[in-house]
Amino acid sequence: MAWDAEPTIVINGRALTEAQACTVRIALANLRIELSDPKFLLATGGLGVTYTRSIDEIQRIMGLSE
Repeated sequence: MAWDAEPTIVINGRALTEAQACTVRIALANLRIELSDPKFLLATGGLGVTYTRSIDEIQRIMGLSE
């Protein structure tokens, strides 16, 4: 998949800069990788499954997964 530009991300009515959006995208991707470790997932006390689902949904919205 070709990457043209960072997604537009708006927080509390304020659009993030491209660099800020890149930071959010990378942070989410890294957390998703961490959550793929069963020990890390277990340490989240059950929230890991919710985080994983939310990250997957956000990545789909960003056009990073199908």
